[in-house]
Amino acid sequence: RQSGLTGLAPDARARPEIGPLIPYPEGPAFPSGRWRLAERLALDPRGGAAGLGTAFALTPVSPQAWFFHAHFFQDPVCPGSLGLETLLQAGKALAPLIFGAAADQILAWSAPVLNQTHSWLYRGQVTPGNREMALGLTVRSTDKLRETLTVDGLLWADDLPIYKMEGFTIGFSRVKPRGRRRVAAEERAAAAGVSVVTPETLLNWRQSRNLSQIQMAKLMGVTPIYISLMERGKRNISPLMAEKLALIFKSALTESDAASEQESRILAKGTLKSRREGQKAASSLLTPEELRARRKARGLSQREVAEKAGVTATLIGLIELGKRNLSLDLARKILTALQE
Repeated sequence: RQSGLTGLAPDARARPEIGPLIPYPEGPAFPSGRWRLAERLALDPRGGAAGLGTAFALTPVSPQAWFFHAHFFQDPVCPGSLGLETLLQAGKALAPLIFGAAADQILAWSAPVLNQTHSWLYRGQVTPGNREMALGLTVRSTDKLRETLTVDGLLWADDLPIYKMEGFTIGFSRVKPRGRRRVAAEERAAAAGVSVVTPETLLNWRQSRNLSQIQMAKLMGVTPIYISLMERGKRNISPLMAEKLALIFKSALTESDAASEQESRILAKGTLKSRREGQKAASSLLTPEELRARRKARGLSQREVAEKAGVTATLIGLIELGKRNLSLDLARKILTALQE
């Protein structure tokens, strides 16, 4: 016997006529699983009387929906907060279209935006007896600098308007993509035919074999802090490290600790001992003073040497100041760059 919202204009009570609907978008910026409350949408980034944008969301109501089992005891209804969340989710689908965010862009949402007021009015409920829940959203204002929408909405249970929502704010910030160094490292690993090892993979491998970070570090010939940084995603897992990990976790190595001569060389490469030996050999080829003198004699800037060697100008500067050790490979690259 619900009467729904009263005092609305006749055209507001009637559910709008909407054209073809599309599935709710998928991707890292959008809700998924049981938290995905809008199933199909119609989006118009220039719709509405003000031309600022409209959205229409439609979701079938299932008597077996997860929230009916817990809200309320012997009186199942859809929580009103989920109706408000449906409004926010419709706005999340519309906002990237208005502000020009890519479909696969990772977005950090503020919905609602902090320190902003909004209001809502409930005059009915969504129950297991309803067929569908529909929501119409209209953008009342936009802030292009902060990429924020302010929206109003109506929610219908079947054809009865039951929720009125005003002044809800939806904003986002764009999450920076992974650094070029990590992407380049993964591309090099793929080109070399080495599986890319993620921090999660490393952590799972180690824990499945009951190894501590100290034990893992000894196997790899590095420090425990190096293992910790890789597992937390704070240090890139290079193709060499990935290759060593693959060898360490091979069943033959874990059962008998027997490795082929080639595998032994891979495991030895990149360890603390091998790095110290490489740095010692590099210093015999090129000292910081010699680098600075040769560069100036050729009339080259640090940036020009860096471009020729395929490194950054900052790295060349640190080497010349003696604040960064040279590897043998890098020393050879710089010498080649100075001779070109």
